[in-house]
Amino acid sequence: MYDLLIKNTKLVRPNQTNVEVADIAISGGKVQRVTPAIPAEEAKEVHDAKGLLAFPGLVDGHMHVGIYSPLAEDAITESKAAAMGGVTSAITYFRTGEYYLNKGGAYKDFYPEVLDISKGRYWVDYAYHLAPINRGHIDEMPMLMNDFGVSSFKIFMFYGGHGLHGKSDQQHNFLKLEGDEKYDFAHFEFIMRKLSEMIEANPKQAPYISLSLHCEVADILNAYTSMVQRDGKLKGLHAYNAARPPHSEGLAVFIASYLAHETSCANINLLHLTSRKALEAALMMRDLFPHINFRREVTIGHLLLDVDEPNGVLAKVNPPIRPRADVEFLWEKVLSGDVDWVVSDHACCSTEMKYNADHPDDIWMAKSGFGGTEYMLSGLHSEGSKRGLSLNRMAELVCWNPAQRYGLLSKGDIAEGYDADIVLFDPNESFVVRAAESESGQGYTPFEGHELTGKVKTTFVRGNKVYENGKILGEAKGQYVKRPLRRTMKFGIHSPSFIYNDANIFDGIKKKALWIEAHGFDWFSVMDHMIQIPVHGLPEEPFMEGWTLLSALAAVTDRIRLSTLVTSTSYRNPALLAKMVANLDIVSHGRVTLGIGAGWYEAEYKQYGFEYQEKPAERIYRLEEAIKLIKTMDGRTRHLSRQILPCGERHP
Repeated sequence: MYDLLIKNTKLVRPNQTNVEVADIAISGGKVQRVTPAIPAEEAKEVHDAKGLLAFPGLVDGHMHVGIYSPLAEDAITESKAAAMGGVTSAITYFRTGEYYLNKGGAYKDFYPEVLDISKGRYWVDYAYHLAPINRGHIDEMPMLMNDFGVSSFKIFMFYGGHGLHGKSDQQHNFLKLEGDEKYDFAHFEFIMRKLSEMIEANPKQAPYISLSLHCEVADILNAYTSMVQRDGKLKGLHAYNAARPPHSEGLAVFIASYLAHETSCANINLLHLTSRKALEAALMMRDLFPHINFRREVTIGHLLLDVDEPNGVLAKVNPPIRPRADVEFLWEKVLSGDVDWVVSDHACCSTEMKYNADHPDDIWMAKSGFGGTEYMLSGLHSEGSKRGLSLNRMAELVCWNPAQRYGLLSKGDIAEGYDADIVLFDPNESFVVRAAESESGQGYTPFEGHELTGKVKTTFVRGNKVYENGKILGEAKGQYVKRPLRRTMKFGIHSPSFIYNDANIFDGIKKKALWIEAHGFDWFSVMDHMIQIPVHGLPEEPFMEGWTLLSALAAVTDRIRLSTLVTSTSYRNPALLAKMVANLDIVSHGRVTLGIGAGWYEAEYKQYGFEYQEKPAERIYRLEEAIKLIKTMDGRTRHLSRQILPCGERHP
């Protein structure tokens, strides 16, 4: 009997093109079954969704819990705000230095304190990205991943020479650096080299080890801030936008990308891109360095607000809120698929701290940052649906994509084996944003007065109902997530190598794959050996390799992993194998696993009566060439996220 059955949902899943009616059965905090019309008597508890949309729980990949208020307080109030917005996994950027815990030192001492304070205070699941601020932190990065499950790190590119809120000559003290230590481009390079070493040393975790960068250049910020302040003509958000110009973002993107190329740092996240110049720079770097796996992030604040926002200084943030033309360009790239995920950049800065009470309109005296995680899904839906953004694409932007990048592999989808993180959402209910109704401790919001269409009604975290109809429920049950967190796998099914004389072979194998997926299995494997397909009128039967079949299977399935093994590379073109891997990774959204084997030995050829024509050295050479091409070829492989490894002379 299931613990919980959520009936009558309209299921919104990533990597799909439709929304289907389904019931969701849950036990042990995991989704056990997703299908229409599951009998209510099969569950201990039933929740009727009454036709609401069911989104996967949101993964807010960019938060700053504990930056301005004590972590012990912020974790409570801001995780409640997250839950009311449908966020079920909160990943916070944390560092040593001023704010946060207001101390320096080694992470081996600092981070356990962070985890101790966090325990029992989050209403949603949580994780942390960490920033290596001093030299010693770089050496600690492997320890942080291996011992604490921290697989993502951050660089604040302007912190070495410009303050969090404006010009500053105290950044050495702000970061609590010692002696002659500097937080500069050389430091960033050494962080990247260490991350590259970690990726190379941990092939299984490699796709989930990444570096995030706040891209602004301190020299540009200092010069333009002085110019704008001297001139004095611009005020409020217009002044702050001019003081931190978009080309500072673009230049920083160029620098970060070249350093990633120089250091072979494969996984780079370009955070909160705010402008046409910044995003165009990021896309240029994607094309220039296709071997770097770039991801591009925008925030809900930069999608909803512009420099004419009536709430003025309340919207001060880094990088700044931009003019409407930049906002619309961001939306254009969200719709085109060039933005990978949307986040909140939630930093609760209380009313008392946000601005100077004697000078409430002075942008230079105001603090940077504001909350907004509670409005992320509603804001994305409200403005995105007007522009033609599909529900499934929304699920990719705020659920699937950040979960996959940051190693929360049991989250981001509603399917068998995934955590039962589920959001029930009314797409038709409109509401006006009022800070007084938020669970956040902030006390205001720059979104005040905005009317949004689409509202979170109920939030489940691992099957626990934590929010419903405006109220937080129960106790804090959020769990710390060590990454990468893999979901529980079920067994898969392997298809026979040879299938003869069946004109409906594709239909048969597709039906088998769909049955496997529907019944909760996790993978389907086919051999590459020739699947013979009779075609009438031809003198000989043409051959179709298994990898071609996998392309067709990827088109009709959406969850199960698909795999095959390519052997006998001596009579296969290595370049073709490389392109095959890239194409499969793209069409399957990363669900295909391809093994490359060296092929049969002489005895195996003779056993089946084949003439032995290849030499072992030639086989291994071809294998190595294929692997080298897969790792280095440009163009289509820039989306390749799997780790490619030789598996020895004999295939499994």
